[in-house]
Amino acid sequence: MKENEQEEKPYFIQNQEIFDEANKKLEKFLYKTKTKEKIEFNDLRINGKRLFIDGRESIEEKILPFWHLASQGKDELKYDMFPCENHEVKRICVTECDFESDSNFLKEFDRIPCIYRASKIQTFIDIIELFNNNPQDPRIKTWTVKENGGKNLKIRFIDKEQDIDYIIIMKINYTKGMTDISQYRLVTAYPVIMKSYKNRFDKEYNTYLKSRSK
Repeated sequence: MKENEQEEKPYFIQNQEIFDEANKKLEKFLYKTKTKEKIEFNDLRINGKRLFIDGRESIEEKILPFWHLASQGKDELKYDMFPCENHEVKRICVTECDFESDSNFLKEFDRIPCIYRASKIQTFIDIIELFNNNPQDPRIKTWTVKENGGKNLKIRFIDKEQDIDYIIIMKINYTKGMTDISQYRLVTAYPVIMKSYKNRFDKEYNTYLKSRSK
């Protein structure tokens, strides 16, 4: 090692820095003011309706919705490919999709922290802002689907030149009389990597278009 070359930080520290930086970005997006004395949210909207991101509960000093954006579900670990396979963070990942890892503090939620997904939180923010400013952007696909006893809005952004495929899923909450949408509630959001997921979302979108054309 050259004398002026700094020793690389331990991987677990690099992992923590990625999570912390991603959390800062999400908090800047969510909060107008956040202090011990006062929390004031930004007026987040989708289609003119409130976008609700529940920040009441936290794990490791980060709100639960952060971990929905920065983790994988246990059922997603069955695939034989790391989601970060072709990304630089794979080299420093501590958990390596090992659900039973001692460093996995999300076991009770059947999830595992993922620095790759955390590194993509700015993509989530950019897509929300793009959708609100230009919903007709050809890279955006939106549709609704009935699932899990309710109805979800899905926003998928595909940019082949930048190699981006990202999905945002929100639950649609209705007014008491079911006559109008009261708000959208963030469920999750993540990069779409697996071919099976791409095919599933393609099928959902095409089914939605067919139903609209009848």
